[in-house]
Amino acid sequence: MIWDPLERLLWGIAITLLIFCGIFYFRKGRQNENVKDKILFYGFTFFFICLAISRFFEYLSDFFIIGSFKNFTFYGDYDNIDPQYNLFYKLSEIVFEIQFIILFLAFEVNIKRTKGIITIIQIILVSLLIIVPVDSKMFYTVIAVTFIYSCTVTLFVLFFFTKASKLEFKAIGAFLILSAMLFGISEILSFWQIKELNTVPLIISPLFYILGAFIGMFPITSNPERFSRFIHYWDFSSIVNIIIVVILEIFFISTGFPLSFIFGLNWFFLLIVVLQYHIIKDIKSQKVGIMKQDSLDISPNILEMFTKPQKITEEEVSVSKERRICLVCKGKLARQMYICPYCGSFYCKKCSDTLTNLENACWVCNAPFDESKPVKVTTEPEKLDVEIEKIDFKANKKNKQ
Repeated sequence: MIWDPLERLLWGIAITLLIFCGIFYFRKGRQNENVKDKILFYGFTFFFICLAISRFFEYLSDFFIIGSFKNFTFYGDYDNIDPQYNLFYKLSEIVFEIQFIILFLAFEVNIKRTKGIITIIQIILVSLLIIVPVDSKMFYTVIAVTFIYSCTVTLFVLFFFTKASKLEFKAIGAFLILSAMLFGISEILSFWQIKELNTVPLIISPLFYILGAFIGMFPITSNPERFSRFIHYWDFSSIVNIIIVVILEIFFISTGFPLSFIFGLNWFFLLIVVLQYHIIKDIKSQKVGIMKQDSLDISPNILEMFTKPQKITEEEVSVSKERRICLVCKGKLARQMYICPYCGSFYCKKCSDTLTNLENACWVCNAPFDESKPVKVTTEPEKLDVEIEKIDFKANKKNKQ
């Protein structure tokens, strides 16, 4: 079985969701004035867009397998293919690995300890994918090595993001790692050697991608309040990851699959267990206050960029009013801006529009931006001892326009 109409539909949905993920991260990056945060958001943008393009090329390649359509399912043989299949398949693998180049580069721009070595190795591996002919056995060896390297480094990058962030933001790392894990498993299940076995339903792989895309979008619309029970997110993520890997392990062994797949899966199983164990241990140690005081000062609080601050300080509000800058992005205000009619906080048009579509609440007083929409906040705003200016409502309406 190569494909069926339902599998084609689900892949179309998955590719569309990946594009939306890229758009959401791009918009988040444009609204962020911090250069390093902006680079990271653009790195995630490129990751999701390239993932969508890669899946689209592989989606097209399946139409160049010679076979027959019976009982709403297309049957074919990967040894009997049209020459264009190799072209689209190779493009799919190259684009899939290129996405990691930009992601790793964005990581190394922020964290300069690795001095670009991670990105350089990925560039070398991608160059080999381009040079080696697709019909040679070495091509699939390069694919396996590149896939293991890029996925391993990605897990370490997400682990570092989590380790370097404050306690209240660590749950976001669980969602990012779970999303990456689902993408990786889906890639394995969609590999042609797996599909030739006819033992895995065709819809499983695109369903994993769809679920991974939804989980990948969740952090950029999240509030820290949602993660008050963050340790449970990591427990859940660990259990799900381990169950999936163990099931695949049993499946590969029982079907007599090549040792390279079994070895790769064992490596990821060990890596995930070790990394998640250290993160959970780190969270628990911080909760009881036994973590070293300077451990959080070594690296930037990376995952915080996905969320709004849990508390707005009096100083931030005062500086925003004195300098007439946006409370969210800290950018200078243009003619089109929004002033909260209740507390007088300043927002640029982009940030006010974005917040209207998200929680629809002022960061200072929780007053709605749009009174016709519901307010999506779970906690009461902290009372700040700041001087609130008298607002001219008529002028405010003009400003908002």
